[in-house]
Amino acid sequence: MSKSLFNQNTFNSKNLSNSNVIGNLKLDDLKVTNATITNLTNNELQTATIGVGTNAAAISTNVDDISQNAYDISLNTDAINLNIIDISQNTYDISQNTYDILLNTDAINDNTTAISGKQDILSAGDGINISSNEVSLDGTRTGSFTITGKFSQGGTDFLMWNSGRGGSGTSSGRALVHSNTGTASKETSILRLNYNGDFGAGTQLDSVVGIKTLPDSSYDLKVNGNTDIGGVLSINGISNVRTSIESKQDTLTPGDGIDITGNTVSFDGNSVIGNITTTGTITGGIMNYVNGGVVTNIQTEIESKQDTLTDAANAGTNISISASGVISSTAGTYTAANNGGLALSAGAFSLDFSNTNSQISIPQEVYIKEGLILDAYNMGRNTFDNNTDGTTRDNIYIKFAPSTTVGNDWCYLRNIGTSNAGHLTFDFFDDGNDTRFSIRNIKSSGENPDVITEVFDVFSSGVTARCPVYRYPRMMFYNFYRDRLGTNSVGSVRWGADETNGYGFQDEILNTRTTGGSAFSSHSNGIISFNTSGYYRIRVSANPQLRAYNDRVAFMIWLVIGSNNYRLSQSHNFFGWSYMRNTSDGAHGNIVLEDYRHIGTSETLQIRNAIDINNRNFDDSLAQNEMYNYLHLQIELITEDDI
Repeated sequence: MSKSLFNQNTFNSKNLSNSNVIGNLKLDDLKVTNATITNLTNNELQTATIGVGTNAAAISTNVDDISQNAYDISLNTDAINLNIIDISQNTYDISQNTYDILLNTDAINDNTTAISGKQDILSAGDGINISSNEVSLDGTRTGSFTITGKFSQGGTDFLMWNSGRGGSGTSSGRALVHSNTGTASKETSILRLNYNGDFGAGTQLDSVVGIKTLPDSSYDLKVNGNTDIGGVLSINGISNVRTSIESKQDTLTPGDGIDITGNTVSFDGNSVIGNITTTGTITGGIMNYVNGGVVTNIQTEIESKQDTLTDAANAGTNISISASGVISSTAGTYTAANNGGLALSAGAFSLDFSNTNSQISIPQEVYIKEGLILDAYNMGRNTFDNNTDGTTRDNIYIKFAPSTTVGNDWCYLRNIGTSNAGHLTFDFFDDGNDTRFSIRNIKSSGENPDVITEVFDVFSSGVTARCPVYRYPRMMFYNFYRDRLGTNSVGSVRWGADETNGYGFQDEILNTRTTGGSAFSSHSNGIISFNTSGYYRIRVSANPQLRAYNDRVAFMIWLVIGSNNYRLSQSHNFFGWSYMRNTSDGAHGNIVLEDYRHIGTSETLQIRNAIDINNRNFDDSLAQNEMYNYLHLQIELITEDDI
């Protein structure tokens, strides 16, 4: 049996023989219910397809060449356009230059005509005669002569005269003269007015004058700089100012209010009996004061009180200050050079021992009434703490030395903090277990002996509080919506799932609370982030409830902190599960987790959930509406240290 198979791609027919091997096959109508074809090859169709692929590759290559040619034509077109613009601009410039040349040619012709006839000699009709180097105005010019430019004269002097003012036309006066004491030059020349009295009585300036400054209408003469007057200076009726000043220089008369005779100053001839007030310094060779009519030299009086301080001066008994600066008393000798100094500044006394190793010893009790200010200092060693190093003696406020009953232990009160982070400490020496500090109640009223009650002890062995201790815990509470789930790692929103498809988690917060200080963490999309490193207590409470799902199910929650996944972890109590039967018989469960660990600021926390229905692998899931979970998270910062 054979059929013809029509191949529409090659327009040829093939015969199909009913045998294990089919050669040529031709089918008009073919209906096949089940057919298994291992290899079906149409050689002609493959050949045609290869030809089409070859043509397509050639067409693609030609398209690329055409595109490149079009791009090159576009570049050449742009260059041609730029050349056309440049040619147009050059044509415009040539036209403009031609126009400018025509204008300049007209101007040259006009100037040539104007100069012609005026170039050699200006005749009387022109009003000006020029002969050799002399210029005259028709011999004599009776009108105005105006020069709008500069006026330059070749001679050394500028000569002018006015016969109507008493001068003579035959003896020209020298109004302005440039004179030089040495070689004539611009730098040494001096401009002089009315040289050698050529203009008779003198020179008068009727307008305001400024010398080395601009004229000022407030003054007739304003001088900026030094003025040297070689003759007599008269001012406003005073014929000789110098003589008037010198007559007042040595002695002030009673009419002046002050007399000066030699080095003595008196008021109207009398000694000073009033007050002298000055904001500066009074300096004198001899300074006296009057007490009871007796004139006493101030320096002599000070020197007489300098060496010995008496009981009358309330300075103690037998205290003296020698010329070498030694303070002596019956108790011994105190030297400022060896033992320090006493200074008074701004009303406050201070002791300076900066150049010595001396100490102050006060054998009596010291009563400080108005407060005590301590400034921390890097102290040196004493006899009792000579086995300490420098770092443990930095920033000490007080050293508590060993007592007669405790001969080998001592204590420092120090500040070991930094800027804006002070840290006050009690440092106990000198063994590793010498810390013993107590707060006690002492009942002395009506008691003999006093009744002592320990309240709080801090020992090396531990801290004991014999009273209630109240602490405000630093905590944050996160309460989640019971039915709001986040999108897991594969984009699904479900309870549970598995490692491959991602686990479920609740991502929306109903409310939060903070106690005991500022917030140390924050929430976003089911992730808790920390802004403070520290040792934390973490407690999770979960109460699952079946809703639309009505069959047996196990529900598990666990924590992921940083890179640590606590699912089925045996190291921390950070996972748990609960079993629910169905909606009518045991639809609720309860899970509580609590443990401690250190968490850094780079770590985050997430609560994940899983479902188990068919086995114990917790790899099942439920839709979001099939159950609730009432989820609560408590985080408490125990300490910022890593314990």
